[in-house]
Order: sequence, then C-alpha cells, then structure tokens
Amino acid sequence: MIKNKYAQLFIRTVFLAIMVAGAVLSLGALTPKPNWYVYYTNLSNYLCLLIVFVEVIFTIAKFKRDEDTCEKDVHPALKFMALIAITVTFLVTNILLQNPLKAEYWSNAENVLMHMVNPLLFWIDWILFAKHQNTKWYYPLLEVIFPLIYVGYILIRGHFIAGTAPEWMTVYPYFFLDVDKLGYLGVTYWILALVGVFLVLGYLICFIDNIPNMARKHKEKKALKAHIKKLNEKNK
Repeated sequence: MIKNKYAQLFIRTVFLAIMVAGAVLSLGALTPKPNWYVYYTNLSNYLCLLIVFVEVIFTIAKFKRDEDTCEKDVHPALKFMALIAITVTFLVTNILLQNPLKAEYWSNAENVLMHMVNPLLFWIDWILFAKHQNTKWYYPLLEVIFPLIYVGYILIRGHFIAGTAPEWMTVYPYFFLDVDKLGYLGVTYWILALVGVFLVLGYLICFIDNIPNMARKHKEKKALKAHIKKLNEKNK
C-alpha cells in the first residue's frame, strides 16, 4: 500500500479527471443520452468515480492537517463492492456484449473509457492504495447488494413502462434482463448465473488478497509448533 500523500493526490486526481470525462460523455455531452440512468455500466462507473472523489478529498484533508501519510480511506467493504461491480462491467461488456478486437470498439471514446479504461484505473487504485491482506470473508456477500438493487430497479421500472414507453426510451437495457423475450424464469436464470460470477470473482480476489496473511500465519504456527517440540524434547 502506498501511503505517500503526494503520490496519492497526483495519481488519484489524474484518475478522477479521466473518470469524470467518461461520466460527462455518458450523460450526453456530445450526443443526447436520455437513457443514461438505466445502464449498469454507467451506475457502476459513477460509484467508482464517487469513491475516488471522496478519497481525493481525504488526501487534501491530510495536507491541511500537515500529516505525512494518508491512511484514511473509504471503507474497504464499500470499495471492494465497487471493485467487483466495475470488474463485472468490464467482463460482461467485453465478453458478452462487445468485442474489443474490433475497430469500432475503439472508435467511441465513451465506450473505451467506461468499459475498459475506468475499470483498469480503479483496479490500479485498489492495488496501489487499498489496505491489503485484510479483506473479510463476508465482503463478497455484500458485493451482490448493488447489482441486485439494480436488477430490482430495472425489473420494477420495466413492469410499469413496458408497452407504453415511447420509442426513444430503453425499457430493458440488456438482453438478459428482457422479461418480454426471456420471461421472468429466463431472467432469473441469468440473474443467478451473474450473481454466481459476482461471488466467485469476489471470493477469488478475497483469497488472493489474503494469501500473504495466510502464509504468515502458517509460518507463525509452524514456528510455534517447532518451539513447543523443542521445549518438550528439552524437558525429557
């Protein structure tokens, strides 16, 4: 973890500027986007942007208090939730919905920022500045709250506007949430599958993040056993 406040402020300010640029484009800075609020991509990016913004504020506060390091941060559970949310945005978009190998993928600045650049920046921020080896076992369970709230919001909204929505209004932003085509049972299958992806991904990251901690505890336990064995042999 990098605690230096100068490094944190510089890197996070750059990240924040890039993420703000993506958000501005997603809100329709160049072309009208009346459906910006229904896309999980946008909402997960806005969540990460908010977290980085708050962290920049915390870092600036360290300068005002003339402290050498910046240890105050967004709660790790919330940051972990945002990390998984933006990672799923990255994976689902680039595997299920779009092909990064095609030229048209890179011709749209908003698309590149929201689906590729911002997820990578948030990962870099987490790697560089988050407190590691302390990811709790229940964090992956908390991470599903955000996507489930989103799914509930889309399905309730779709129930009330389906059939009456004007042509420009997006009812179901993703094919796996389209109740009209898949039915509620089909959508449920997709939701369960994606929740499974969230949990597997979350526990995988949790496990990897805690490997050094587990290795240290194993080493300490092994040393303690060796010490006890040595004492027993000495007392014989």
